[in-house]
Amino acid sequence: MVDKITEDEYQELLDAVEERRPELIIETFEKLTGIVVKPYTGYQFFDAAGNYLGDDNWNDIDEILKEAEIEVIPDENL
Repeated sequence: MVDKITEDEYQELLDAVEERRPELIIETFEKLTGIVVKPYTGYQFFDAAGNYLGDDNWNDIDEILKEAEIEVIPDENL
């Protein structure tokens, strides 16, 4: 699992969630962060060790990234 993502990658996560396409959300989160997304009536988020981070009914992306200790940094810093 990563500890930082760029602002562009963060925007990519937001776009995936906004589209509400399960396969895109799963693929994008795992590719960019290592967070495993398991669909149910909404989405549940788990870190690489299987620890529950939150779900889309109660958590926004910022809270999920915070729980996973992933920092969003400016693109030029990577």
